[in-house]
Amino acid sequence: DALPWVGAARYNRRYQGLEVHMLDSRGCRVAVAAGDGKDMTWEATMMLNYRKLAVWDLMLNDILNMARWYGVQGVRIECAQSTPSILEPDWEELTRPNLPDGPPGTPAAYYYSAIERLEGHVVLPNSEVGYWATAAAEQGYANPLLVKLAKGIWREFPDFIISGAADMDRERDRNVALSGVIPHVTRLAAILAPVFGKKVSGHMAVVEVAKKDKAESQAVQELCSMLG
Repeated sequence: DALPWVGAARYNRRYQGLEVHMLDSRGCRVAVAAGDGKDMTWEATMMLNYRKLAVWDLMLNDILNMARWYGVQGVRIECAQSTPSILEPDWEELTRPNLPDGPPGTPAAYYYSAIERLEGHVVLPNSEVGYWATAAAEQGYANPLLVKLAKGIWREFPDFIISGAADMDRERDRNVALSGVIPHVTRLAAILAPVFGKKVSGHMAVVEVAKKDKAESQAVQELCSMLG
């Protein structure tokens, strides 16, 4: 698995400065736990700030190094249907004035620098914005991060297999597929199973069935429908 987040405890130092924060109930700044950008979060994880190009480059290099160093031939991107996870900036916090750093009459400045405000260093939890909240995504425009990963990996490893979890939001599997990533969804298995004389039951069990003569053409039609 290629995870678009890191563990919150004792993570590698190369991720320092790439995290994103929120304010807790006490008003203290804390790291944001990874989630789907809507209502689910996973404790003991830490979301990275995908407003930073460095995070995109780091994810690509992490996957490339798995292939270079360990001979990995494919990865599954967890939560591809919400990656890159970009949350709404907490503008109330980001535009908070700092106490004047000088004698009386010195004008107050923002506590956060212009680049920190631009990169959204403090966000509101479960408030998805970015690519997935755009009209372009709704219209099926490819996911720019997934495209970057696919192109960057295939330049060096053209046979590398990239799949991505997309079961949590059925409407997004088309975006994942059009970005060069095989959507890891249960209905894809159900579509292809008849080609091999099998089917996927309601309990997700693979069972033998009589292979139909038109199974392949039906699978192609359903895949085309899935991709819009």
